[in-house]
Amino acid sequence: MITGINGKPFKVKHQFGDHSKRKREFPKIGYEGPMMDFGNAIEDSEGDDGQLTLTVQRAEKEIEVVVPLKRIGRFSETFPYNCEKSEYLAKAAVKYISDSDFLNNEACHAKCMSGLALLAAGKK
Repeated sequence: MITGINGKPFKVKHQFGDHSKRKREFPKIGYEGPMMDFGNAIEDSEGDDGQLTLTVQRAEKEIEVVVPLKRIGRFSETFPYNCEKSEYLAKAAVKYISDSDFLNNEACHAKCMSGLALLAAGKK
């Protein structure tokens, strides 16, 4: 179980999920908590040394696992506009969609969203 990231323990319980099923347990469902902490840590690591450090609880032992990330910088103040990182990620996503045959086995909505993404990027 991941209990922290980049040397910081998670402080807020996981809250994201199916609103109708989890409302009683989590009345304020949202991205706050580990999901937001994880996203912010990825942003920090990509903009710094490219090292994402997970604190992991395995059985009774706590260990750290370092995940190497590509150093692609941080989002600009004007993100997603005039942002080198946004442009890089968009090009990488289009390349992935264009080069992959994963869509052959995907549901309709995945095919539609991928098709729209390619069209928005000027790809057939």
